[in-house]
Amino acid sequence: MDGTVKTNEILIVDDNESLLTALNRLLSAYFKERDVHNYKILTATSADEAVTILEKNTSIPIVISDIMMPGIDGLDFLRYITHDLRRGIQVVMITGQSNMGKAVDSFRNGAAEYITKPFDVSTLYEIMDRTLARLENWAKIIKGAVGSA
Repeated sequence: MDGTVKTNEILIVDDNESLLTALNRLLSAYFKERDVHNYKILTATSADEAVTILEKNTSIPIVISDIMMPGIDGLDFLRYITHDLRRGIQVVMITGQSNMGKAVDSFRNGAAEYITKPFDVSTLYEIMDRTLARLENWAKIIKGAVGSA
């Protein structure tokens, strides 16, 4: 990554606090390995909590969310993000079930990526590389469109 994304804010949503901690550590290591210092990792233990965070902080470009959660599940949360917020947030869905129906539903509802547990670190890092590259490309396209208008 060339560091053109000004802020790398990530919201991780999972009702499993151990997984939240592990993902926080893995993503911190990811940014450290790439010498990126301008990031902030936020966590939520429910979709309700995540909605509150997203409504207060409109600059979060990446959400990593579990599908299976009590209350509002991950797919309903994804629908809220992609259909109601409409901000081009990159959503990575995580599940412990290898259910192709859930994967298809995730992509139909706007997920950028889908990963099944257990996953290895390299897979997570590859997803982050693609997600950040996608955000950087969109920023360049928008900058070019605004500059030529």
